[in-house]
Amino acid sequence: MSNRIRPFWLVMATANEPGNNVTLTCDECFAILDQLASLAIAGADDKDLKIAVRSYLAHCPDCEEYYEERIEKLEAWLTRQKNMRPA
Repeated sequence: MSNRIRPFWLVMATANEPGNNVTLTCDECFAILDQLASLAIAGADDKDLKIAVRSYLAHCPDCEEYYEERIEKLEAWLTRQKNMRPA
């Protein structure tokens, strides 16, 4: 992959295209995960976030294993937050 810096919106749009086998750089993958974490903190649907995280990691093989442990921690945090919300 080129070392050329792609705009964040382009990375998000390209990686989300159906059937696209684009490879993300680790920096691009990290930026996306950071954005998804911000959405989680803001209260986004955890089921959708889990799907999105796994989808983006599939585009960055070097990050997939590294972040697996962190995803588990995020899922545990989301579960705790969901259980703490008033009914």
